[in-house]
Amino acid sequence: MLFSLITFYHILCLTVKIENVIMFNKGRVTLMYQDTLKNRVRFGTTLKKESLQKLKDYSEKTMIPISKLMDLAIDKLVESDANS
Repeated sequence: MLFSLITFYHILCLTVKIENVIMFNKGRVTLMYQDTLKNRVRFGTTLKKESLQKLKDYSEKTMIPISKLMDLAIDKLVESDANS
């Protein structure tokens, strides 16, 4: 069982080309992804369901990634606050 899990882990690493750390905890296997971003930072937040749907729809319509839309919205908010 352990050999097959480790083999699966190596295949996964080769397939998605992400550096991973594998952790064994009480019979459970957890893959922890190491962050490989160079110029960006990950963060988590919550949104109203309706707001998230609007964001996704707008992203699809404009073909602008959600992360870029978030950058633009924050920049605009800070800019408008500085002008008032």
